[in-house]
Amino acid sequence: MTTLSGSGETRVDLGELKKFLFDLLGADKLADETEWGFTVEAKQEIKWIGYATNLTPETVEKAAKARVDLLLTHHEAWDFVYGMKEFCREELLRCGISHLFIHLPLDDADFGTSASLVRALGATVTERTHPDGVFRCGAVGEFTHPLRFDVLAKRLEALLDEPVEAWKAHDRMVNRICAVTGGGQST
Repeated sequence: MTTLSGSGETRVDLGELKKFLFDLLGADKLADETEWGFTVEAKQEIKWIGYATNLTPETVEKAAKARVDLLLTHHEAWDFVYGMKEFCREELLRCGISHLFIHLPLDDADFGTSASLVRALGATVTERTHPDGVFRCGAVGEFTHPLRFDVLAKRLEALLDEPVEAWKAHDRMVNRICAVTGGGQST
């Protein structure tokens, strides 16, 4: 990262960002360019970054209004919505916004979605699960003090600020959990 002398502003060059990602996530995790990459490299110098879960026409519009230089998303535009990927790419180019998506390498990271959810629920990550090639997208966690199932469900609901579906299968305390944040279309 480059700090402009005396201005207090930090700007990042896309080349520096790529190097940082390879150092952070590992070259083996970034070998599959269908799981991460730049859709558009419109600006080489990045000052303002916007982020969202998905690349959609709406996120591109909001990024343009916010005058971001780089839009960072977890997913690339969905292929199954006809024309959306091409439309988003054209809009990013028109607005001069670079776009980077990081999917499975982020899911797999120690600070990624599944491991972070396990930690946020108060458990310690003890194992990585659900292999997908070089990636391990799930995380098993253990609680220091076991919880009642209803307490865990309420904790998850409070954390996500969303209602959750919970099905109790037994009356034992919960000692271990496994989080796999993704693949919802496959359930």
